[in-house]
Amino acid sequence: MTELTLASEGLYPPKKGPEPSLRRLASGILIQAFRDIITSRKESKECIAWREDALEWFSLDDDYPGSFVWVCHVLKADPPKIREWLEIYKQSTPVGRREMGKKLIGFQIPH
Repeated sequence: MTELTLASEGLYPPKKGPEPSLRRLASGILIQAFRDIITSRKESKECIAWREDALEWFSLDDDYPGSFVWVCHVLKADPPKIREWLEIYKQSTPVGRREMGKKLIGFQIPH
């Protein structure tokens, strides 16, 4: 990810991490992507498109704001671990996916 250097850099003490509002945004993006994959099993065109878009989003290595890599950077999450979980989910039986989904529903990222 390319860092933007501001002219005032170095004038103020460095922040400990991303602003809480940025972390909430990144968390919301990640949780919605998970929901698009695990919630509705309806085969409507809209649900299929959301699922396919979410799966593609997880697979890309782009680092623009809102991308999977950017979200992981903001949340200090490990992209390979999340992708590994997703692969296990996709290869699981319907019962296994349901159990993994139940655990994910309570998933929260501290702000």
